[in-house]
Amino acid sequence: VKFVAIIGEEEIKLGKITLKNMESGEQILMSHSSFIDYFKHN
Repeated sequence: VKFVAIIGEEEIKLGKITLKNMESGEQILMSHSSFIDYFKHN
């Protein structure tokens, strides 16, 4: 698995999704639309 989407209590409060790159460990907090766009273009 290359990516994991995290939707915890904090993400729900903020209306966002945390995307974690399992290879690098990098985590990015992003909007739902940014999350969809990321996978459309990558």
